[in-house]
Amino acid sequence: MPSINFLEQRKKIRKLVPILAIIVLITLLNFGSSFWSKRKPEALPGQIIVRPVGAEIDWKILESPLLDNLTLFPEIPPLDREAGRSNPFVPY
Repeated sequence: MPSINFLEQRKKIRKLVPILAIIVLITLLNFGSSFWSKRKPEALPGQIIVRPVGAEIDWKILESPLLDNLTLFPEIPPLDREAGRSNPFVPY
């Protein structure tokens, strides 16, 4: 059984840590630049870009007489016995 040389493992780790740090830095820069960029969306040929407009909510609909005819769901009474089975993995 070959013995583990801890000094060789440390040398490998010391080589891999900067590489990992560079990969993480590149990833963060990529996400950051795409998050904070103000680029306009690009359309493919034949596509039309529609810019969203602000939504306005008509609150007067809540005063409609149609809503007065709605009924609430009936209240569900609590269970009169224990819920579930003692062992849910046992087949029926």
